[in-house]
Amino acid sequence: MGVYDLVTEGYTPYFCSIEYKNKVLQMATGKATYVPAMEITTHQEHDTCILALSGDLDFGSCLLLDEAIKKALQEGVSLKRVYLNCQQLHFISSAGLGVLVEHLHVLQAQKVALILHDMNPVVRDTFSILGLDQYFPIVSSKEEANRFCQSHGC
Repeated sequence: MGVYDLVTEGYTPYFCSIEYKNKVLQMATGKATYVPAMEITTHQEHDTCILALSGDLDFGSCLLLDEAIKKALQEGVSLKRVYLNCQQLHFISSAGLGVLVEHLHVLQAQKVALILHDMNPVVRDTFSILGLDQYFPIVSSKEEANRFCQSHGC
């Protein structure tokens, strides 16, 4: 059974990007079916911007995160923290990691903390294996992110 058979039967192998799955579905059904790989919900709480990530952060969706962080920096008059709620983040590719690393440096230069929270074990392992958990504060909840900031002065 190939990827085409898996996708047309309703199975979506984790190694396939959403864009590839959509192409296979379009070939199989004759319909253009677009399912966004990533949705980002943004809201502001005082001096904190919270970005809730849902889906896969990969090559096809990393620009959405890039734009969301840039927009938060432009609109956040007294922005001190950016929290990434990773509860619904299912996968992160090297492209997604690259966007995070790039923004980590930009945010640190502007004295804005970047904290990731509610990360699932698979995504957490990716950060751990690559040693990125040494650079990104990763905590279990938004409340813990608040406590982290209180104790670290961010």
